[in-house]
Amino acid sequence: PDDELLVHTWPDATLGELAGLIEDAWEVGVKSKEGCKFAFRLLHLNGRGEWHTREMGQVYWGRRTKDDGRRLLEMNFEAGDLID
Repeated sequence: PDDELLVHTWPDATLGELAGLIEDAWEVGVKSKEGCKFAFRLLHLNGRGEWHTREMGQVYWGRRTKDDGRRLLEMNFEAGDLID
């Protein structure tokens, strides 16, 4: 899809670093990004093949939050999981 961004990252990446990758991929023509909120949610399959979701945290463009330094690994992110 046009609104999908595929990112390959490491388990020790932080939500702040992921937000930075999104910022880099953002359209150059966007003028006002200040205050933009990134709300991350983890999506993963359970043993029965059902999708489950869990809030990961929120990061704001141009403002530090307590979630900036949260690492994917500490939120039980595994290869093959999705982040929305």
